Amino acid sequence: MRAVVTRLVRLASAAALLGAGIAGPNLARAASPAAPAPSHPQYSQAPGIELFEVPGTGDFRGVACPYDGTCVVTGVATSGPNAPGVVVPIVDGKVGAVQQVAGTSEVYGVACMSDEDCLSVGYDGNKSALGQLVPITNGVPGSARPVSGAGALFGIDCVDQTCMLAGEDPNLQYGIAVAYNGSAPRVQQVGSRNMWQAHCLSIDDCLVVGEGGSPPNGAGILVPTHQGTAGAAQSTTAVGGLFDIGCVDALHCLGVGNSPAGVGQVVSYDDGGLGAVTAVPATQLHGITCQTTTTCIAVGRGAPNGIYVVIKDGIPGDVHTVPGSAQFEDVACATPDWCVAVGNVGGETGVIAEIELTGVDEPTGSTGAPSDPLEEFWSILPWLIAILGGLGLLIGLIYFGLRVRAGLPSQTDSGPSGSDGTPIDPSTLPPPPLPPPAEVPPLGPPPDDGTPIDPSTLPPPPLPPPAEVPPLGPPPATNGS
Repeated sequence: MRAVVTRLVRLASAAALLGAGIAGPNLARAASPAAPAPSHPQYSQAPGIELFEVPGTGDFRGVACPYDGTCVVTGVATSGPNAPGVVVPIVDGKVGAVQQVAGTSEVYGVACMSDEDCLSVGYDGNKSALGQLVPITNGVPGSARPVSGAGALFGIDCVDQTCMLAGEDPNLQYGIAVAYNGSAPRVQQVGSRNMWQAHCLSIDDCLVVGEGGSPPNGAGILVPTHQGTAGAAQSTTAVGGLFDIGCVDALHCLGVGNSPAGVGQVVSYDDGGLGAVTAVPATQLHGITCQTTTTCIAVGRGAPNGIYVVIKDGIPGDVHTVPGSAQFEDVACATPDWCVAVGNVGGETGVIAEIELTGVDEPTGSTGAPSDPLEEFWSILPWLIAILGGLGLLIGLIYFGLRVRAGLPSQTDSGPSGSDGTPIDPSTLPPPPLPPPAEVPPLGPPPDDGTPIDPSTLPPPPLPPPAEVPPLGPPPATNGS
């Protein structure tokens, strides 16, 4: 049971750090010292927190929030070995009933493919830590499904129906990445110890993070995958392991882990390579998510409570402590300013913290990448067409109604009809009346208004009267004839 062994190793490492007042389940086991970190103020009381202790649970391991006010939380029923895994829904910000998942010893990570459908991972300690997939629909878990060739599974992320899982092999010899798209899972060896979490940038590209080396030393491991196939691993000795990773866009991500001294570290991943490391003093960091293109939130353990820290433009801000909690192990944000952190108090009871943030805006897509305006346009185009079509139909109906009300025939009328509605043959109708003859102006010159007259427009002059014709007969007599 690798998960139990892992906890024992962590507790042994934690005992060595109790003198410093810092302990937690995700202690780093490797690394060279990190670069000097900027100073931070003392812990400040976390504002805008609503904390819930959930009886019947021992610890919460994962959380996913598909939309505002609604999340799915996963964990374990008690803190003892081989206790059943649990699923707890959050609806409209209200924590729902605890639901145990038969066939699991713990349920760790969870990711949602849609508003209704999520998928969680875990293991069954009664079957040599056989990895398990647990589908969740509307907050209700289904039956656990074994993953052949996988040991305990700790992390998962999905884009649409394509997922990447992180865990370890059944013999506890190496880490694994598991590509899953609803058919047979594809298991690949990717590290020398175990992989803790996955984050997908797109349907094709994901990142898997974990740890390598041997206790007490080790290294943080990052493995990119493309279309489900693992690429070359990268490592950093600044942390003993990378426990989670979040991305502000496709090229810039932040991982979290802890130094050999047990101090939380933020590790940048830019343009395909691990880079700068920034310490967050007096913390251990276990989980991170990025809710905008500039802002992420990391969670973990302080002294002695659970903490969260907002990271702006890659720079950690104030550390906020949450009394009533011992540590947080995962965090998810449904909106830029509403996040949920999960963990435990006293290692005995699961806790859920709903966090209201201020001064955070600029939401991104579900994968943490900025929204593409062209993709957004194509996504709303069918709605625009439907709306315009509906408006056209409405205008047509109004126009038709007004014509009917005015007694005008509609454009679809086939012709005139009789008083009984029988169509009339147009050939039987009388011809329409002829128009009146045009008025002929009188002959003669136009009135003298001073306007020059075009001679061509004048009527011809009247003809002269005919010459007088003499009557027929003998010529008249003349004198002397």
